[in-house]
Amino acid sequence: MKFSLSTITIQQIQIFFAVVESNGFANAGIDLHLTQSAISKSISKMENDLDIPLFIRSTRELHLTEAGEILYKEWKTQIERMNVAYHHAYAIQENRSTDLKIGLLNTVHPDNYFYPILDKFTAKYPDVNVISDSGYITDLEQNLDNWMYDAIIVPDVELNYIESRKWKWKYAARDNAYVLMSAKHPLADREELDIEDILEYDQVTIKIGQKKDNFLFDLRERFAKYNVVPKVSYTYDDIYNLRYLLMQPNNAVLFIDNYFDYSSAAEKIKKIPVKDQYKGIICVWNAANRNAHLINFLKLLPVYDTYKEI
Repeated sequence: MKFSLSTITIQQIQIFFAVVESNGFANAGIDLHLTQSAISKSISKMENDLDIPLFIRSTRELHLTEAGEILYKEWKTQIERMNVAYHHAYAIQENRSTDLKIGLLNTVHPDNYFYPILDKFTAKYPDVNVISDSGYITDLEQNLDNWMYDAIIVPDVELNYIESRKWKWKYAARDNAYVLMSAKHPLADREELDIEDILEYDQVTIKIGQKKDNFLFDLRERFAKYNVVPKVSYTYDDIYNLRYLLMQPNNAVLFIDNYFDYSSAAEKIKKIPVKDQYKGIICVWNAANRNAHLINFLKLLPVYDTYKEI
């Protein structure tokens, strides 16, 4: 029996998904690091091979056809099942490996949250080779998705995205939240703050990657309890550059965890705990990962009191 999809590749299907989910060829190209022309050619070839139009094209909008909608919904479920099955099989093979691969964020101090856990792990499991390297959040998440890491450790501001991916997570470190501000800020002489103290001030947010506003989502959730919409006056996509803002005399504040590295500007920036708020660093992994070394590593992560949960 002839298989009618024999000319269709997994890559074409992934490009099709990206166009649907990012609402356009240009955005899909950005997400997949491909040119818009390459995306367009892939979709056109797929439509020709299937003899089915997938999209209704206009100058301003792109919509799925009825047939395209059916294929997207059905294929999405099947590809996800195929992916889980593959990684389940791969995880069984990985159990024979002596490696544990962990990705760390490059803007935090690993000695404050990772190395103490690593020391306990290597003392208990000396035969396991722990491979760790650092990168940006978007790269860490993409590499976790591609199974290049067994786990990644990132700020809990990413929880909204992580839970949307149905990844598993657990705190690796958790403490009071903090705010960073200029040493000339009106609140700079305070030893500690409540979140109500900063509601009226200009907020700084960080936009990480294409269309990712997890930082703003977290801030809005915390402010919503006081019926206040955060006054976002500055948004940065480069976490290093915002230090130059906070070094200048202004009323801006950055709501952050205790592990953010700002040491290069410590003399001009004040860091103050927000005593009624908590933030931290979380360890994230794929639920289908059955690597025994990962399971043993997760058992060594600290347990925090539930009353501190936000």
